[in-house]
Amino acid sequence: MDLQVIFNIVLVFGLIYLVVRRYIIASKFADYMIKNGGEEIEFIKENNLSFSECVKLLNKKHKIGIVNAFSVVNCLREK
Repeated sequence: MDLQVIFNIVLVFGLIYLVVRRYIIASKFADYMIKNGGEEIEFIKENNLSFSECVKLLNKKHKIGIVNAFSVVNCLREK
């Protein structure tokens, strides 16, 4: 039983590590998108779509999370 408990603890810590790592990578990618822009996010600057539609499209396309997508759209719309 001790081996099984140790294995479960290692799995839980591994899962926590992967979740935190994914969050950090998504945040860095969002910062990169804000600084560099690019052709992929021109639909945000054109203002053809509503704010929420831009957030949904950006999150669907790049899978960076709603909060990061909201930050990117907000920063790019302010410029």
